Amino acid sequence: MVEEQLARAWNQLVGRVGGPFTFRFMLQPAVAVFLGIRAGMRDGALLRGHTRFAGTLKDIGRLWVFAFVLDAVYQVIVLRWFYPLQSLLVSVLLALVPYYVARLSARAAARRRGRA
Repeated sequence: MVEEQLARAWNQLVGRVGGPFTFRFMLQPAVAVFLGIRAGMRDGALLRGHTRFAGTLKDIGRLWVFAFVLDAVYQVIVLRWFYPLQSLLVSVLLALVPYYVARLSARAAARRRGRA
């Protein structure tokens, strides 16, 4: 039973790559990187290195909701069902991970440039 569910989930996750809505595999990380760079540059400009927590939550919230809803729409149209844990996994991998990587990189670059 559990093996069947895991196999189904894996097939559904892998099936997202070549099916409808494939554009989101480029769109979501691109939007995440843009927001991450913008936030990282803003963080790097702050003197004491503090992040703007409210701005961070706002960026992450919008980004995650967009990614989660887009995957939910995909599931309803293609899979004819909604699997919330799959949407959570996909939204984190396509949106939040690229956001944090871009944010940390941009913040480090901005701080190095500010010291030079």
